[in-house]
Amino acid sequence: MGPWAALFLASDGARGVSGATLPVDAGLLAATPLAMYPYLKD
Repeated sequence: MGPWAALFLASDGARGVSGATLPVDAGLLAATPLAMYPYLKD
């Protein structure tokens, strides 16, 4: 999402977003198997 995250959150489209965690990780979690996630947290 990168810099687009800030633009989205500043837009009217984000009006309904509340209490959500939006990962801004350049797609790392989308391209990485979930089995590797515990190792990435360190």
